[in-house]
Amino acid sequence: RNYSTHRGDDVVRLPSSAIVVLAVDESGSMVGEHLWLNTTVLALEENLMAKGVGVLRPNRYALVGFASPAHVTGRIIPLSAGGEHCGTAEEMSGALSQLKVDGTLEDGYAAMNLALNNISCLQAARPKEVACQIILTTDEGRDELQPALQYDQMLDALSRKDCILNVVVWERFRGRELPSAANRRPRWQGALGIDRHNKAVIASGEEFSFLPDGAAWAITGRENTHDTYVHLATQTGGGAWDLQKLRTEQYRQAFTNGFIAAKVEEIQQQIFGQCQECRCDRGQLACDIVAGVSTRQRCVRPPASRQLGVVI
Repeated sequence: RNYSTHRGDDVVRLPSSAIVVLAVDESGSMVGEHLWLNTTVLALEENLMAKGVGVLRPNRYALVGFASPAHVTGRIIPLSAGGEHCGTAEEMSGALSQLKVDGTLEDGYAAMNLALNNISCLQAARPKEVACQIILTTDEGRDELQPALQYDQMLDALSRKDCILNVVVWERFRGRELPSAANRRPRWQGALGIDRHNKAVIASGEEFSFLPDGAAWAITGRENTHDTYVHLATQTGGGAWDLQKLRTEQYRQAFTNGFIAAKVEEIQQQIFGQCQECRCDRGQLACDIVAGVSTRQRCVRPPASRQLGVVI
């Protein structure tokens, strides 16, 4: 049910898609990040489509700005002239130009709460069937403009929507390399961020890599950034990223590449789980990730008329 068979290479795929919500600080210091998000959303969409996410059912994007004095606890910025909350990556790119730069107080929890309870496509989405991602971007800690929203309440709200939180914030990270024959002492180095496996993401020119042992640490952050944002993101299965690295020209491209790769991997895991689909390709066995079925987390089986192997 709800699958499509491509006869050319005998691949069975489910309609799979993602909802990506950007919660963005609208203070004057964030102009560069507004521009960065513009190009990053388009690149994220291209990479998701290349992995089959959004091909049969389109990916949807939504935007919440927060910190502007007129909407201090957040505002949903429509992505179309008709006032639709959700739209395409191209529509998101246009909507980002509507972000303001006059903010003074920043409550990211209020912005996320607004998104989770009001964005139309999130309300219609069924958890486990559509990947949900919230990307919070701010260079300040949290100002508690809505004190009733505390860590436990936000974690519960994100969990109920099956949403993964990622944060781009003012916090430094470092990672530890494994000892080697040449260097028996573990070596620590600055990281672009940490992914959902607690692996440090490091830069090498414009490229990035993940340190293999998963030993990553947050060193220092601005105000309450670590307790309110970084810890919350990692508890949902998301990553946390150093905004200062993004603002440093020598790291910007590696940061962007690593960030997009990590988001695509998270979304694939949300949708596809651990199932595999195998086929014969020119006499060789070729296997790909294939979607699980709704909340039951079972692998998809192809129609009886097709002789495809599915490993469970």
